Amino acid sequence: MSLKNKSLLDLEYLPLVVFLSTFVMTLFGLIWIVWSIYSVGIRDETSHSEWVLEVSHLQGEIIHLDEVLTMSARMAAQTGDAIWEQRYRKYEPELGKAIEAASALVPETHANESVLATNSANEILVEIEEKAFSHVREGNVLEASELLSSPLYENNKRIYARGMEVFNQVLQEALANADQQRLKSQYLQILLASAIAIILLFSWGCAFILLKRWRLRLTEAKKEAEKASRAKSSFLATISHEIRTPLNGILGTAQLMAETRLEKDQREHLRILQNSGQVLLAIINDVLDMSKIDAGRMEIEKTAFKLSNCLTSSTDALRSLAKQKGLKLNMLLDPEVPDYVKGDPVKLRQILWNLLSNAIKFTEIGHVTVGVSVKEPKRDGKIWLVIYVEDTGAGIRPDRLATIFEAFSQEDETITRRHGGTGLGLAIVKNLVALLQGEISVKSEKGHGTRFDLRLPFHPVPASEIPLEETAPTTPIKSGSRPLNILVAEDNEVNAMIIRAFLEKAGHSVLLVDNGKKAVQAVAEKQPDLLITDIHMPVMDGEEATRRIRQMPMGKNLRIIGLTAEAFADRHRRFLEAGMDDILSKPYTEDQLTGMIYRNVEHQ
Repeated sequence: MSLKNKSLLDLEYLPLVVFLSTFVMTLFGLIWIVWSIYSVGIRDETSHSEWVLEVSHLQGEIIHLDEVLTMSARMAAQTGDAIWEQRYRKYEPELGKAIEAASALVPETHANESVLATNSANEILVEIEEKAFSHVREGNVLEASELLSSPLYENNKRIYARGMEVFNQVLQEALANADQQRLKSQYLQILLASAIAIILLFSWGCAFILLKRWRLRLTEAKKEAEKASRAKSSFLATISHEIRTPLNGILGTAQLMAETRLEKDQREHLRILQNSGQVLLAIINDVLDMSKIDAGRMEIEKTAFKLSNCLTSSTDALRSLAKQKGLKLNMLLDPEVPDYVKGDPVKLRQILWNLLSNAIKFTEIGHVTVGVSVKEPKRDGKIWLVIYVEDTGAGIRPDRLATIFEAFSQEDETITRRHGGTGLGLAIVKNLVALLQGEISVKSEKGHGTRFDLRLPFHPVPASEIPLEETAPTTPIKSGSRPLNILVAEDNEVNAMIIRAFLEKAGHSVLLVDNGKKAVQAVAEKQPDLLITDIHMPVMDGEEATRRIRQMPMGKNLRIIGLTAEAFADRHRRFLEAGMDDILSKPYTEDQLTGMIYRNVEHQ
């Protein structure tokens, strides 16, 4: 499998597998070595030593007892004293037991012919000695001596002596063989331990080589992933710019046309055009949001804000849509809910907008309600709020509730045809709630409406951090406000025409240039009150132009607003780091433009 077909997650398990397998091999190898040292070096050595001692003892005892018995028989025949027979009777059984014990310890004695002949000779000798003792008891000492010196006795005595010599030799050979076997076992143990050590060293060497290769492959995979992410981000930024730029022209022109005298059917056509443009913008925003979430580029802010203002702005944006459908759009705020909380108001508005717009879209009769209550006043230093959106719409089938938060999911296929949409709204909501470390749940009954419950954590706001109420104007600057000399750098003719119209309607004087180089020259020559510059322009882009203007004496305090169709926050930070004071995303409305001018010039 090529590297491209392997994910970083697959590669992450490689070091674990390598280390575990090598560790297990090492563990088993050490266990075997310890067991082998104990078995061969301690247990077997102890057993061998005990065996050698016992065999050596039996060997000496057999020789001694044999001499005692022979001497006792001869002394009894010579002296006729009964004490020698008693001594013979005492040690004879002990000799037999010693021979049996030695034969049991050294099985090789059973297969030796000389040793087997010794048994027959011993039986004859015992029989002759018994007769000699019988003569001694009868007082016939001479006859007893003759029996013990007879050729038969002497011959069997020689056979017995040779057998005992062979028996001792067999014992000695057994001892020598045991020593050799023990040495062989020790050598084998050393060889096996060395082999295991070599195998373990080889295994650890392979492990380190594999880990080194894994690190290289992981680095390459990371580079490829980062390259792919950069390519994807660049593609999305380009697509965003290429779509939002003409969309800004469409919506801006439509807004300018809406302020002219139109016939009824023309105004209706214009309304359809504006609505279609807004729907297209919403789809683009959804796709970009999902891309940012998938790429992990969605950032969370922590700012103090007034919760009621956040809810009001979310409902006001959709109130006209609800009114068109004859729906009541309600907002309920529990008295226990604090006025100010610290969190991410932008993400909260986005969540509410998605939920409220869905609720209005799928509700034909009745109402849509958004409400807030306190779940837990304080836990871990946070305030947990329950924010719910409830409607009296068609509801969701039970079998669809489990998949409603999946991307491109709709309640059924006919909804897409009747209501449109990408099916990304709830997927975005779920991911945003997860980013905010909250929870979301849904309850619905077919034909009786739907309710979404959000449980979100917020931080309390100390009195010293409560923001001052600021209200930017949402209407053009009225006569009497100071008109501004505004330099606009915009290479797109349609967008240049639109921003000129918006600014001149607000009473400002406008100077248009079509690239950043001309903007730098115009700042030096005209010294405007404000520069509004597009980012992507030929000859010199807005980012480079801003850097150069900031190096000029007359450009150090000039307010600069950047216009961009790029939607990624890291790109916006890059523009701000270049020296811009604020960023306005395309497409924008007249109110958004005048409001930003107010914040950056009139309100300073």
